Amino acid sequence: MKYEITFYSDYADDYTLEQKFESDLEAKTFADECMYDFTDIAIDEDGNDYYKTFYRYFNPENKENNYTGYFVQEVK
Repeated sequence: MKYEITFYSDYADDYTLEQKFESDLEAKTFADECMYDFTDIAIDEDGNDYYKTFYRYFNPENKENNYTGYFVQEVK
């Protein structure tokens, strides 16, 4: 069995990596290593701004870095 990773975001199209993985764990480990964080200003419900840490994923195949998550699925 092989596994593939699909990165997703509200800001970009979903992208399924061409690279395949031997196990679910190997794929998740790879994707988790692509995660980074940054701090930016956010606005709360009352309109007050504050600093918040955001988490995103970098996709090494298409060089996009605005993915908000990923999922792993078995390749059939």
